[in-house]
Amino acid sequence: MIPTTILVPVDGSASSQAAELFAAELVNHGGRFEIEVATVIPPRTLPYRRAMVLARTSSEEDAHRAEELLRQAAGRIQAQLTNDDVTVVEQLVEGESPAEAIVQESLEDGTCKLIIMGSRGRGGFGSLALGSVSQQVLFEASCPVIIVKG
Repeated sequence: MIPTTILVPVDGSASSQAAELFAAELVNHGGRFEIEVATVIPPRTLPYRRAMVLARTSSEEDAHRAEELLRQAAGRIQAQLTNDDVTVVEQLVEGESPAEAIVQESLEDGTCKLIIMGSRGRGGFGSLALGSVSQQVLFEASCPVIIVKG
């Protein structure tokens, strides 16, 4: 049986951590699940377009910080799990728009059944679960979305 995938976008904020806890509590009730913990960074390289001259890119340092954020979030989820049929995977996603990247990631392999995310993020580099991002994901995702307050 293929596990049901739950996408949990994270940015380290209080509401993002509340979403992590909610996801762990949900899957602990039984069943086979995969929790995909993801964070979005701007692309490390951009294709040349004249309109994109001022577009932001990520450095390798940004990517390393994001990977550490993923490890910490996955660890917090793992620590709460009591269901042995749950796997937690980490995914670093590059995208110009956090909301579009989250929605695209949810469509990636066709197994995402639910997105659980925080309602407010940190802003700047960490702005992943920002109010407007969560609203955009809510309206654009093709699967159910749960928005968790911190």
